[in-house]
Amino acid sequence: MTTASRSVRLATVLRWPLGLALVSWQYMWRTTPLHRSEEEGSIADLPEHWDTDDDPDGRRQGLAAGVGPLLHRVYTVRIGHSTMSPATLMEAVAASLNRVSPEMAVFRKTCGADGPLRHGDEYLVRMPGPWDGPVRVVGRDATSFQLATLRGHLEAGQIKFRAAQDGDELRFEIESWARAGDRLSHLLYNRLRLAKEIQLNMWTHFCVRTAALAGGRPRGGVTIHTRRLDWPPTVASPASADVDRHDPIRQDASSFDFVFTPAIRPVLRLVGVSPVTAGVDLTPTHVLIRFGWWRISLQRSNIRTATVTGPFRPWKALGPRLSLADKGLTLGTNSDRAVCL
Repeated sequence: MTTASRSVRLATVLRWPLGLALVSWQYMWRTTPLHRSEEEGSIADLPEHWDTDDDPDGRRQGLAAGVGPLLHRVYTVRIGHSTMSPATLMEAVAASLNRVSPEMAVFRKTCGADGPLRHGDEYLVRMPGPWDGPVRVVGRDATSFQLATLRGHLEAGQIKFRAAQDGDELRFEIESWARAGDRLSHLLYNRLRLAKEIQLNMWTHFCVRTAALAGGRPRGGVTIHTRRLDWPPTVASPASADVDRHDPIRQDASSFDFVFTPAIRPVLRLVGVSPVTAGVDLTPTHVLIRFGWWRISLQRSNIRTATVTGPFRPWKALGPRLSLADKGLTLGTNSDRAVCL
């Protein structure tokens, strides 16, 4: 990460306390009731094709590139007394995102033709929270659209906006799948919970303003349901996968745990490698490598084995290295045990 990009990200983070104060002041005087719930998640919370996202230019910042747990959230508002159809409502939202976004959130189109939101358009979302960053429209139909985070965003994941008819009411929902984009965001989002509250307030506001755009009123307030899934998700590997019997990524596990030698840990931190940023994760189709600043996704079919190697000399544990002896890429954080792909 360059000094300039770090400065931009730091400036964004420093706006969060001000944003939280202003948003909190607004919500102190809001009469719309909020119904919040949170529970443990499962692999069922992963979005479809999350590990095979279409990424023609390599700029998408998918879930595998994030830090910390996955938060799967659904914001729901039921709208009464509206004469709009779901398609008409979503057409109105897509025509002017800033009409329903909070006052402090601004959608600025950076790629795409003028006019309503279209598939492939890109926006820079300016707001005092984790949604301050670049996004791309990756899905659009008559009653929904979906955005995905791009490189440099403070979160990693995607978010979907949709409307549906529910009896005599309209139902508008925002569904998000997101992890913190880096360690600093992880601290503010999952440890201090500052960014998490800003995000909740912002998208709740979006729901309320969408109800107003529909010409109706929220019935029963806004419901926010959160499911939290620790990362990496535990996904059983397929029986047909060609994995060595000494594979550290076993049938009953989904990751290789790195053990950090105290003497080596400070050196690895210089290149961004820490217990939070290091891991080799398995899905049925891919092997996802996180090692400090490196983020690599490889198809399982391209990897013959994943084996434990070691011991070796301490200097060889200082980051990833190509090993002729092991005939593969070795990742280690101590001189006793590493994983070779």
